[in-house]
Amino acid sequence: MSEEETSDGPATRFVDSVTPRYVGRPDSEMHAIGLLLGAIIFVLLIPILPFLLVLWAVNRLVNARKGTDLDPNFTEERERPT
Repeated sequence: MSEEETSDGPATRFVDSVTPRYVGRPDSEMHAIGLLLGAIIFVLLIPILPFLLVLWAVNRLVNARKGTDLDPNFTEERERPT
């Protein structure tokens, strides 16, 4: 193989298109919109976070009291050994 064949791939040598080749550019507008949406969602979730933490803690306590959270092999049919 010659050095020319290794430096240029087949896609750069032969272009079967009538439109000019697309040259990418940074998409800073979409990046800014994504950051803005992420910030809005984060700000909206901050007041909800304490309620979610309370619900999670209550769920853990209820499951621990039933025994389903502590023993992964626990089923309703058999008793939990004490």
